[in-house]
Amino acid sequence: LLFQNDISEKFAINYNIGYLWFNIEQGEIFTGSVCFNYLPTTRTGFFVEYYTLSTSWPGEHGVDGGMTYLLTPHLQLDLSGGISHLDGDTNYFVSTGFSVRFQRKGVDL
Repeated sequence: LLFQNDISEKFAINYNIGYLWFNIEQGEIFTGSVCFNYLPTTRTGFFVEYYTLSTSWPGEHGVDGGMTYLLTPHLQLDLSGGISHLDGDTNYFVSTGFSVRFQRKGVDL
């Protein structure tokens, strides 16, 4: 379940909770996160997120943050990084990516 509340035109909060079940491995994972978003312009966005993934307590907990940049109405670039803790280990990560929006024929965006 994913929820979003717009605080203003430039600020929003997203939060979610989920459950994954793996029949083959007979495993399950609970997920949850809360994310604060700031959109200073129509093209640029920043976010900070706390998340958890858990098969048992305490599971993995982490914090990440990053930015998005809308190159065109249909192409977005992103950069993020963060830190997580799992079984006494600290993990650091950096991620980049891009998203493409495909427009259906006859649908105006």
